[in-house]
Amino acid sequence: MAAILGVDPWRNAHDLWLEKTGRLLPDDRDDIQLEAGNLFETPVLKMAMRTLGEMMIGPPAREVSERPIIRVHTDAVTLDKSCRMNEPVEAKTHALFGPGNDEHWGDEGTDQVPDHVIVQCHAHMMAWDRHVCHVPALIGRRGLILYAVRRDRDICDAILDGVDAFWMRVVQDTPPADIRPRQEVVKMMRRTPGKVAEIQPEIVQNWLTAKEAVAAAESMKRRVEADLLAALGDAEAATCGDLGAVTFLEQTRKEHAVKASTFRVLRHKPNGL
Repeated sequence: MAAILGVDPWRNAHDLWLEKTGRLLPDDRDDIQLEAGNLFETPVLKMAMRTLGEMMIGPPAREVSERPIIRVHTDAVTLDKSCRMNEPVEAKTHALFGPGNDEHWGDEGTDQVPDHVIVQCHAHMMAWDRHVCHVPALIGRRGLILYAVRRDRDICDAILDGVDAFWMRVVQDTPPADIRPRQEVVKMMRRTPGKVAEIQPEIVQNWLTAKEAVAAAESMKRRVEADLLAALGDAEAATCGDLGAVTFLEQTRKEHAVKASTFRVLRHKPNGL
């Protein structure tokens, strides 16, 4: 749903259309962030039980009654005093492996979470017919933060309308208009051996022009870097007026899959940093 509404940071509606129409090969690439999120999901939910009380982890999939083509897989649901399934819970992790952008993760107890999480929560609330979705999030440097997203009719309507329009394009085998698939996605499209397609010449010309521009820029970069290193002489660093400084310091590459080595990296340091 987040991809359909244009708020998914990792894929767009065209990417999703290629997947739903069977045009993509299986994605077997390693994604450490995704893997970490899956591994930490249960511990995050168990930590959240201290505040939210008992919950069922991994309840059965549910469909949205208004649109049975929408099926959600909720991480957990809270249990009421009679142990009946109650409110949905969507567990999240963020910035576990280094600095991350926390601007979309606000104060505890609010609904200040990223837009794609808002959409996910509304899908859960529609499927469970509830008016709140809890979001326990394990955030680097902050720990476990509990958020609560409350149901908004306009967002629900936008999801239902967006899914209807998108699924019609899937049924009609018509890609979304004015949305380009991402490069890493189209590289994974299924190809028919021996098939030759005819495409517009300007598409190929645009590609050739872009390649020439990149090559020219790389060539210029090498020339001006040579001039800069020559200007450094035998120094490791230099000041450059209002532009701050440049450095050419030794770096060490630790031995893992490749042999350890020492090298230098040319860097620019603006004034004040």
